[in-house]
Amino acid sequence: MSIKMRKISLEKVDDIVSPTLSFSDGKYLEYRVHNDSFTILNFDEKIGIKSSLQFSYAEIGIEVPKGKFLALTISPIVDYSNGYKYYNELYTYGRTDAVKPGNLSYPVFREFKNFDDINKVGPCWSYSYVEGELVYPTIAVLFKEEGISNNYVTYLVNSQEGVTSSIRENKLIIEGKYTPNKVFWALFIGRSEDPYESIRAAFKEMSKCDNVKLREEKLKPSILGKLGWCSWNAFLTNISESKVLDVIKGILDRGIKLSYVLIDDGWQKLENKVMASIDPDEVKFPGGFRRTVNVLKKLGIEKVGLWHTINIYWNGYNEKVKEELGDGERTNGGYQIPHQLDRVLKVYYNFHKRVKDNGFSFVKVDNQWVIRKYSKPDEIEKAVQLSASLNGLDVMNCMSMVPECYTNYFLSNIMRTSNDYIPMWKEDAKLHLLFNAYNSLFFSNIAYPDYDMFVSYDDYALPHLIFRIFSGGPVYITDKDPSRTNVELLRKVMIEDKVLTVDFPGLVTKDILFVNPLREEKLLKLASKSNGIPVVAVVNINSMRIKDKIRAEDFPYPLNGDLMYYMVIRGEHGYLKDLELELDEMEAEILVISSKGSPIGLKEYLLPPATIKDGRTLASGTLVFLDEEIKEIKVNKGYQVNLLP
Repeated sequence: MSIKMRKISLEKVDDIVSPTLSFSDGKYLEYRVHNDSFTILNFDEKIGIKSSLQFSYAEIGIEVPKGKFLALTISPIVDYSNGYKYYNELYTYGRTDAVKPGNLSYPVFREFKNFDDINKVGPCWSYSYVEGELVYPTIAVLFKEEGISNNYVTYLVNSQEGVTSSIRENKLIIEGKYTPNKVFWALFIGRSEDPYESIRAAFKEMSKCDNVKLREEKLKPSILGKLGWCSWNAFLTNISESKVLDVIKGILDRGIKLSYVLIDDGWQKLENKVMASIDPDEVKFPGGFRRTVNVLKKLGIEKVGLWHTINIYWNGYNEKVKEELGDGERTNGGYQIPHQLDRVLKVYYNFHKRVKDNGFSFVKVDNQWVIRKYSKPDEIEKAVQLSASLNGLDVMNCMSMVPECYTNYFLSNIMRTSNDYIPMWKEDAKLHLLFNAYNSLFFSNIAYPDYDMFVSYDDYALPHLIFRIFSGGPVYITDKDPSRTNVELLRKVMIEDKVLTVDFPGLVTKDILFVNPLREEKLLKLASKSNGIPVVAVVNINSMRIKDKIRAEDFPYPLNGDLMYYMVIRGEHGYLKDLELELDEMEAEILVISSKGSPIGLKEYLLPPATIKDGRTLASGTLVFLDEEIKEIKVNKGYQVNLLP
C-alpha cells in the first residue's frame, strides 16, 4: 500500500501561479517563490508547509483517491428558508406570520470564492454529502479507494494561529495570515483496512499537533446519563423565571425526574441591542439568577446551565459590562471581546466567576464559528475553556463545527453535531437525524455528540429519542406544555433519575457510509453496544417504505457466531443471518443482537441491556431471554440474572 501522497504540488501562492520546484525527495518538496522558499512536508500521516514568505492564500494540488467518498462541508447545502421562523414560532407562540416552507432540497451546492465569502453566511454547522465533486470548503472526507480491497483513507483539515485549510476538488486550500518560517499542518491523513480506524487515525494525528484531545482522554461531562430540559424552543427569547419554574414543576409533578436545566438565550438586559448587565433582566428574573437556581435545586434539579455566546452576547456589551468584565474592544455599537489570550481570559474569567457564584454548573457557549473572523481564534477558544474549567463549569459547545473551534477542544467534551432541532417538522427531522449520524462518525472521536434538544410530544419524538440515547451524548427536552409531556415515552429510557444510553457514541454502519439514506433505498442505522451487548438503532428517513438487510459484517465491530436478534418495539426475533427489516417513513426500531439463550434485559425499556448492571436488574419488569421461542420472566428490581438453563 502506498503511504505518502504520490501526486502533490504547489500550484499557487497569492497571485503567483505554478511556482518553480527546486528540490524534491518525495517527503520534502521545495519551491522558489521569487526570492523566498516554500516547502511542502509530505509525511505519512500529515501534510504541512513551511515558508519564508508571508502569504494569505495558497493552493496545493493533492491526490484524491478514486472511488466512493463521504464528505463534510461547512457550506450550507440545505436551504431551510423560513422553516426556522415558521415552525419555531408556531410551536412556541401558537401562531406565526411566516409562510409555511415547502419540501427541503438536499444537497444543493453553492459556490463560494474564498474564506471571506463563506464567512458572510455564518458557516457554523457541517453537512454530509456523498456525491459530485468535493466542494469548498470541505473539512473532512472518508474515501474508499477503488481497486484496493477495503482501503479506507481519511482527510481532515486544520486551523492553527489564524491559518485555516480546506479542500476543494483536488486542491488543498490554505487561507489566513501565515507567519513566515512556522510549520502549518494543513491535512491529517488516516489509512486503514477499517473505515472507523481510518477516521480514528486521522484524529489521533490531529491530537498530536493541535490543542485538541480525544474524547476518552478528557473528563466525561457530569450531565451525561441524566435527563435535562432547555428553555430555547419552549420560549425562544421570551423567557422568564416564572415560565421556567412552571414548566419544571409541571414535568416533575408528572413523575419525570429532570436532573438539569439549561437557561438559553433571552435572559439578558439589553440596551441598543447590546448586553447592558452581567446580571439577568430584572423584569424576567426579579430575584436574580441566584434565586432562580436555588428554587430549581430545591425542586430536585441537580445542575443548572447558562447560555452565552463566545463573544458574551451576539452584538457585544456596553461600557458598564466592559468595566465589570475588565476589558473589551471598542466597536460601533459597544464592545466585543479582545483577541489576546491574557486579555480575553480575564473577560471570560470574570464572567464565568459570576455565573458560578450564582450557582450554575455548566455553560452553553454559542456562536463559536465567529472566531474565524478574529486574528487569533486559537487564543479565544483556549481562553473560554480555561476560564470555564478554572471556575468548575462544564462546557456545551455550539455553532462550532469549524476547525478554528474544534481543533482547540483540549478540555471541553460536548459538541453539537448538527444545526438546530426544529419542532414538529418532518422534513427537518429527517435531515437532523442524518446530519447528526454522519457528523458524529467523525466528531465523536474528540467529543460526546450533542444531537440538540427535542420536544417529547413531537410527532417524531420516538426516532428523535432513540437516536439521542444512541448518541452517547446529552439527552434533553424542550417541552413547553407539561400536560402534553410524553411521560410514557420518556419512562421507556429512564430508571429513576438515570437515562439508559449506549456504551459509546453510535456509528453509522458500513453499508451506508457512502450512500444518502434520504434519497436511496437504505435505512439509516447507528450501531453501538449497551452493557457490552450489540445494539443498532434504525429509522427510515426516506419518503418510501424501505426494506433493508441488517448484516453482521456491516457493524463497526466484529460479530461472530450464529447470533439472534430481538426487535425492541415490534417484539419480533429470529436469526440475524435471515434479517430483513422493512419500515415505513419515519418508523424506527431498535435491535438487540445476542446469542441463543442469553438474557437481553427488560422489555419495557427501549434499551433492554442497559437495565442490567453487575448481573442484576435495575428495575422490576419483564426479563427477556433470546431463544427459538422468546422466554419472559416477571422479575423484581435486583433480580440475579443468569443464562437460560
